[in-house]
Amino acid sequence: PDAPATPPRSEAPKAALAGHSVEEALAALAALDQGALLQAASQAALGRVRRAAVDRLSDPTALIALARTAEDEGVRLRAVKRLRPPELLASLALSAPDARVARAAARKLDAERELATVAQGAADRSVARHALERIRDPGLLKEVALAASDTVVARAAVKQLTDQPILTEIAEGASDPLVRRVAVKRLRDQAALAEVALHEASSELRAQAVARMTDQEALGRIVRGEEDAGVRATALRRLVDERFLAEVAARDPEPELRLAAIHRVSEPSLLARVATDGIDADVRSEAVRHIRDRDLLAEIAKSDEDSGLRRLALQRIQGRRLLADVAEHARYGDVR
Repeated sequence: PDAPATPPRSEAPKAALAGHSVEEALAALAALDQGALLQAASQAALGRVRRAAVDRLSDPTALIALARTAEDEGVRLRAVKRLRPPELLASLALSAPDARVARAAARKLDAERELATVAQGAADRSVARHALERIRDPGLLKEVALAASDTVVARAAVKQLTDQPILTEIAEGASDPLVRRVAVKRLRDQAALAEVALHEASSELRAQAVARMTDQEALGRIVRGEEDAGVRATALRRLVDERFLAEVAARDPEPELRLAAIHRVSEPSLLARVATDGIDADVRSEAVRHIRDRDLLAEIAKSDEDSGLRRLALQRIQGRRLLADVAEHARYGDVR
């Protein structure tokens, strides 16, 4: 059969809107200008005609109006497919009343700048997450992590990052402690972890950073200067350098940490330093129990000011020569 004739231009809008014949209405679309096509896309009686009218529209203003307000969901989604300008797609993704339209707009976006804008501000979390998954630029991911209105999206942005300096910035600068926590968990760089451990306001996050550290000098600085006992305890568990362990045993304000530290010191000179300079009698006694050097034991027995420590050292000395030396040169009579 012959194709339906295109109606006269003056009759085309009426033919497109009427529902008498699909073929006649579709043929009428060819004669319509952008304003009439917008009317047909909104008001044509037949869904097929409405959608065909959208396919002929090129005016971005008309398309975005349809995407926001058309009653026919098929028309709304088709309008999104016809849109090109990334700023208009981003606007739809951020604020379209229909979540399906917002998601369709986000899927169509490929400009990472606009994707970051959507990820930061979309009211629908699924739209924001979809936009976020397509961002690769570390600087834009940082921006989302620091500025997203939804903390779940902000944390997801951090999980996509591996750049250590950027993760450090987020760990130190994000306003949400949950976002900072995720950033700390992804830090591997020892200097970056030390920055967080030394300067983060939250003791919980400082401890989290310390738990990932292996740098002994940095851990030593933390056990010397950290005010929070829990953070110092975490640092102590990471320490293997006996110099710092001996410092904790000798001077830490917490008795439990002093005792835990002394049990991990084996170097004789460090044990002797703790035994003679420590602030805790129990820890000093424990240090003496670990000393095997008989000459060191003799020096403690002869001259230490603590009588209990002198006697303990004397008990551990074997050999008549050393015992005679202690008896002859001891400053205190209780060990002569």
